Formats: sequence, structure tokens, C-alpha cells
Amino acid sequence: MLILYGILFLFSLYVLFIIFLRVRHPYWSKQPVYHRHKLRYRFYQPGMLKNEPAEKDRYVDLKNIQFHTFEQSETIDRLSVFLNSHYKNSPGLVFNPSSKDISDYNNAVKENAHISFLQHTHLSCENTGKTVLESEIDIGTITTRPVNITITNSHLNVQLVDLLCVHPLYRTRYQVPKLIQTHKYQLEKKRGSAQIYLFKNEDHHSFGIIPFCQCTNYVFDMFSWKTPTKLGQEKILELSDCSSDILTDTVMSSKFKNKIYFDPFTMRQLIKNGNIHVYCLKVPNKVLGVYIFKRSCARYKGESIFECISSIKYCNTDLFLCGFHHASYLCCVKNRYKFLVIEGVSNNNIIIKKILSSKPCMNKYTVSYYFYNYITKSIRPEDVLLVI
Repeated sequence: MLILYGILFLFSLYVLFIIFLRVRHPYWSKQPVYHRHKLRYRFYQPGMLKNEPAEKDRYVDLKNIQFHTFEQSETIDRLSVFLNSHYKNSPGLVFNPSSKDISDYNNAVKENAHISFLQHTHLSCENTGKTVLESEIDIGTITTRPVNITITNSHLNVQLVDLLCVHPLYRTRYQVPKLIQTHKYQLEKKRGSAQIYLFKNEDHHSFGIIPFCQCTNYVFDMFSWKTPTKLGQEKILELSDCSSDILTDTVMSSKFKNKIYFDPFTMRQLIKNGNIHVYCLKVPNKVLGVYIFKRSCARYKGESIFECISSIKYCNTDLFLCGFHHASYLCCVKNRYKFLVIEGVSNNNIIIKKILSSKPCMNKYTVSYYFYNYITKSIRPEDVLLVI
């Protein structure tokens, strides 16, 4: 009898917990994501949950949300202006993407990259105060673009959700669910099928959702580093758009079973335009290490930032670390960067551990990657190669 009461007590707690989630997170608690309370997913990962396009529900707002592709330059300019004015910045950090920055990342897939603008009717008075004027202003944005994801032996075509931003005055009015659900509805209606989505979150991590991957990023001041010692017979080669095939081949043939990466044309364009810097440590006919840096569209304490988003080790640890020191130093000097962010994925964990053994970081923060409409087990950050 006591066992039965115990089971009933635990079941009651579980029901109360579900009710609490539905009240606390009325939108996210019902979405097709890896919720912590769904214990069956710990033993069985079904993959894609929904195959049919999203249906219109109470969150879909076709009246106030406009859906576009990136084929019009006016759309890109409009997005840049909004983000520069309303993006939620951390202390000392300013995110200021130009129209060119946005265009570079979407240029290869203009017709398949999409953006939604949430608008609001703004009322204002003329100087005389006698006439009330109405105007439509943008109060929210969300974008998606296709990326490739390999998980063990499975290849997925996924929509990367990015630049989700809401005007500060409207952030407590459930505008984010409206943006997400309306954008998803429009996109899946256009494509005729349900989609898998990948969210990157650097802010809140308390939705009760288990991330596909979670890592810690570290910020370092490059001006405090010493000049690297000379290499031996090894050389550092910076890839150009003409040699970008080396990056594509390296990504595809790397030892990492989990990869998130752009299409080859986009990677080539990003290298050509200086958005991505790729350095190879090599000897004749052999690559010993690859270091992938990204120019950030943000400034920290008024200074420029670049990010080491992934690295691949093909040699002993000491030589690999020496190659990174040279590659980061060359990238910093050539492009006049000051602060370096190292994302805690791929073989970057080796680099981070070595740096922290001799000097402190300026800051660190957690980044989480979540799947939407796809259930798979979480992976360790050192097991994923990231080129996005």
C-alpha cells in the first residue's frame, strides 16, 4: 500500500510540475523540443517530430508580420538599421552589423534565406498637437537560412534561426512567440513541408529545454600576448577564396562526426570578403592544423573582436598550440583586432586549457544550441565542428 501511495505522490508531483511549466512558459512548453521533463527522450530519440507544415494557430499574426527573402537590398538595409538601434547588448558590447555584413552571410542563398518583420502602429502628433499621425514601425525581426548538419552518419538540412530581436519597449508582450510561429508558418507553407530549426542562445538558458550542444566561450585581450616564437619547417598559410576548397575538404573529411557548416559557396564568399579567416599549419603536402576565425559584427569596449569558431588538430599538441599562436597573431595584426573570443567547441578546448594555465580570461559566457522539431541526444562541445 505504501508503494502505491508513493507512486501516486510522485505522479501528482509530475502533474503539478507540468501545470507549472504550462503557466510559466505557455509557448515553449508546447513546442516540439527536447524538454527536460520528457524522460522517454533519454532512452529514445525519434529524430524529426513533425512532418507536416505548421498550422495556423493563435500565435500566427499575418496582419502585423511581413515575410521576405533577402533578394532585395532594401530589406537588408532595413534589418541593419533595426539591429543597430534595438539589439540587446551586454555591458561594453555593441552589436552593429552593416548591410554588407548581413548580405555576405545570405548572398549565396538569397531566395532560401528569409526574414520576418513585426510591425506596430505608432501614433504621434504634429507640432500643433491637433492632428494625430499613424505610422508603421518595426518592433521585431527574425531570420532563417539553410545550413548543413551532420550527426554521426545522418545528414540534415536545417534552418539556422538568427537575428531574433525585439524592440526594448515591446519585449514583455509575447512578441517572440508571434515572430517565431508566424515565420515558421510562412516558411513551411512556402516550402510545402515541416522544417528542422537550430537556435543559438547566449542569453537565457532556463526554458527547461536540453540543448543539442552547450559550450563556454572565453574572451582574451590579444594585446597582452607575447609575439610567437619562430616555427621550424612548418608554415602558416592563410586561405583565400581561390584556395577555399581546402576548408571545404577539411570540414567534410575531418574526424568530427558532428558538424554544423555553411555550403561551400558561402564559405568561399565569406573568406573572399574577409568575414572568415582560415589559417593552415602545414608542411609540403600535409596539413597539420586548421584554425578558423570569424570577424565579429560587434565591438567590445570600443575595440574590434574576432572569434576562433573551430580548430582541427592533426599533429602533436605542442605543435598544434604553437600553430594557433602564430595564426591568431597574424590574424590580429593583419585585421587590427584586439579581443579574441574562443568558442569552446572542436579542438578549441585544447587551446583554451593551455591559455588559461598562464593567463586569465577577460570574460566568459555560455552558448547553447537547440534543435526545434528534432530530438537527438546532447553531444559534448569538443565533439562538434562549427563553421557558421
